[in-house]
Amino acid sequence: MRELNPVLAGLVSSDLPAFVALKLTVTVAVGLIFIFAQETLMKSPDKNSSSFKTALRILRAAYFSIIIFLAIAVANNLFVLCNTIK
Repeated sequence: MRELNPVLAGLVSSDLPAFVALKLTVTVAVGLIFIFAQETLMKSPDKNSSSFKTALRILRAAYFSIIIFLAIAVANNLFVLCNTIK
């Protein structure tokens, strides 16, 4: 597999563990965005409105999707790191 981003390609070729750490940090940051989104949504004064319920359903669907995506990304990063360390 080849990294197409020139900045990240330089990092991959010079320091793979730093590259994986960077990608894992971004993964955690993306996960935190959803936590902050839920906190913001829960500050809504009218939790019985249809727009609140729709937003909550969309957020929950996004949670499910992002958890699957991030799990695949973390597993892929760890797989690449373990294969290059051997």
